[in-house]
Amino acid sequence: MARRGVKDIDLGYRRIMRELAELGEMVVLVGVGEDAGAYDDGTPVAAVGAMLEYGTSRMPARPWLTIGTSKANVDDELAAIARAVTKGGDARRALDAAGERIAERVKSTLSDDVKPLAPSTVAQKGSSQPLIDTGRLKRSITARVVPARQARGEGA
Repeated sequence: MARRGVKDIDLGYRRIMRELAELGEMVVLVGVGEDAGAYDDGTPVAAVGAMLEYGTSRMPARPWLTIGTSKANVDDELAAIARAVTKGGDARRALDAAGERIAERVKSTLSDDVKPLAPSTVAQKGSSQPLIDTGRLKRSITARVVPARQARGEGA
């Protein structure tokens, strides 16, 4: 007499669960990293980004990063990641792609969504385009996927 029973056939559930668990251990960092270098006068590009974002005693804040990341529709990005993983994609690649899309939104903010310059600044700079002088800051904006522990400062 043949044995009858239930046969458990995994149609991808285990892989999807592993990929989702991996996503939970990673974060996307978007901005200007310390490795972006410095301008000719020695000022780090990341420091200029922070000064523009938060302002100084002599310059108003022009929040390019906050505005740019707020444009990112997190729900849409999460849905795109979920679609990629459930269709057999790699979680890390999907997260990388989401980070790149967010970085592009941030870069567009430098050109599109900031307050106009004061007339005195336009005269000094010779241009009315805010936040763009050499273009180095914009070229330095990147997205990196890192372990969540590293992003929290707990080591690699």
